[in-house]
Amino acid sequence: MKILSESQIKEIAEQMDCGMRCYHNTKTNKLLFFPVELDFEDEVNAEFWQEDIEELENEATNYLEIEKPESHDSFSMMQEFANSTSLDTKFQDKLITVLEMRKPFANFKTCIDNSDYREDWFRFKSNWMQKWVKDHLKMNLEE
Repeated sequence: MKILSESQIKEIAEQMDCGMRCYHNTKTNKLLFFPVELDFEDEVNAEFWQEDIEELENEATNYLEIEKPESHDSFSMMQEFANSTSLDTKFQDKLITVLEMRKPFANFKTCIDNSDYREDWFRFKSNWMQKWVKDHLKMNLEE
C-alpha cells in the first residue's frame, strides 16, 4: 500500500465536505469521487460517471471507501470549535448555548455565518476533516 500525499488527503476532505463519496485505491492511490445522491436513472448523470463506476466495480477489492463523519462526529467538531481558546468569551458562550438548543447544526451555521469567526471556522473544519481522513485511513488499512 502506498501512502497518500497531504494534497490527496486535503482533496478527500474537501470532496467529502461537498457531499461526495470517496474511494481510495490502496494499490495505486487513485482516488474516485461520486455524489452521495448519484442518480443512475438520469442518463446524462450515469454517462458522466460511467468510467469511474466501472473501474470501482471491476477493482472493488482494491478500493476502500472513506466514509464521511457521522452526525455525532460533526457535532463533536462543532463543540471542539466552540471550546477553542481562539474565540472571545462572549462568542464562545453563544456557540455553546446554540449547541444546547434544538436544531444545533442549523443554529450553529447561522451563528458562524453572521460572525467574524467564519473564516476561522472554515480553517478549523478543514483541518479537522483532514485529520478525520488520516485517522480513517490508518484505522482501516491496519485491519
